[in-house]
Amino acid sequence: MAKLPEREQCQTACELVAYLRGWWGYFHLAAQRQPLLDLEGWLRRHIRACFWQRWHNVAGRFRALRRLGLRPRACEVARSSQGAWPLAACWSLHHALSNAVLRSHGFLMPSDLAALTRC
Repeated sequence: MAKLPEREQCQTACELVAYLRGWWGYFHLAAQRQPLLDLEGWLRRHIRACFWQRWHNVAGRFRALRRLGLRPRACEVARSSQGAWPLAACWSLHHALSNAVLRSHGFLMPSDLAALTRC
């Protein structure tokens, strides 16, 4: 599994989780939680785009996608000339950086926080 440098991974994940916990604290008290839950897809796509940009070039992207378990044919997306945002929605990147992989990197989503507060 492709890992970010420990310091960068922790800093990014910790900042995002702290930000989400703050908003969840607000929306937890509010009657309408749906606006925060609606942002979840956008958040995941943005995180995938950030991973894509940190891999810097074709060789780095190809290696990272292979380490994440994609077959060589699916890794051809690394050669794409599209930007990070459109590619964050493609099947290859979505499969390589699944929700479980993002959680393993420390990224919690609003639905995760909702599940924690229900318990």
